[in-house]
Amino acid sequence: MDDNRVAVADIDITELSAQTEDAVAAEMGFLLECDQGADATEIYFKVNSPVPFYVYVKDPSSVAAPGNGVNTTVGYTYIKKYFTQIGTALQRSNWATVAELIDYQSFADHWMFTELTANQESKHPKSFYMHKDAGGKLKAGPAWDYDWATFISQDLIGNANHSEVSSTAGQIKDKFTMRYTMWYTYLFNDPAFKAVVKERWIANKAKFQSALNYLNQQAALVKVSDEYNHAMWPIEGMIVNSSYTRQYGFPNRDESLSFDEAVARIYSNLEFRLSWLDTQINNL
Repeated sequence: MDDNRVAVADIDITELSAQTEDAVAAEMGFLLECDQGADATEIYFKVNSPVPFYVYVKDPSSVAAPGNGVNTTVGYTYIKKYFTQIGTALQRSNWATVAELIDYQSFADHWMFTELTANQESKHPKSFYMHKDAGGKLKAGPAWDYDWATFISQDLIGNANHSEVSSTAGQIKDKFTMRYTMWYTYLFNDPAFKAVVKERWIANKAKFQSALNYLNQQAALVKVSDEYNHAMWPIEGMIVNSSYTRQYGFPNRDESLSFDEAVARIYSNLEFRLSWLDTQINNL
């Protein structure tokens, strides 16, 4: 066998220019997950402004970051620079540039859904997904990980005795779980974004309200299953051995309720949240 190898340096290869790389990457699609920390098993980059958080590149799977035994790929460089451009525009209140880079409708929809369910993950952030179609703007979603402190009562939202209320990425404030977190702190300073929020609320309000009937319908379907589930895995006295539950207890606070009581509480909390959010949005 010939041990001599041909090296790239032996051949006059024309590399892509930076402009061409950007044009190629702009035609790639991306699925991204925002999180509060780095994970060495993931391909990620850190966003430092306007608030710090990490972004995992979930797809395309071929994207690789420096330090993983390969050179930085076109897609990694492009999407990292894209996030930097958004952060800079938000800090400078350059709303025209922000609107060119992110899809206001999807970010408005994601915000409304998160506020309605009282999900508190965005303050970290955790499991906040975004995606970008080839040639398109950055969009919020898909919605994910709504199992923690969802549909809690209004008095527990922002209650420091119930859960953490702030992090470096934002805070739960004035009973909003997402308005003062990540990019939303800045987006709500843009009149155009607030107008989109109002438009999307009007367009989706009836659908949101229909969730109340849907809740009762689904509860009726799974009630017998819950009885079997409870008989096999009773929740009374269950303890999760974590520092969080030792300090705050279970986040949803429905462990001592019967099935019917828990469903009724979800219904009541959602009904109140719908009315409360309607007032808040109308007053934007």
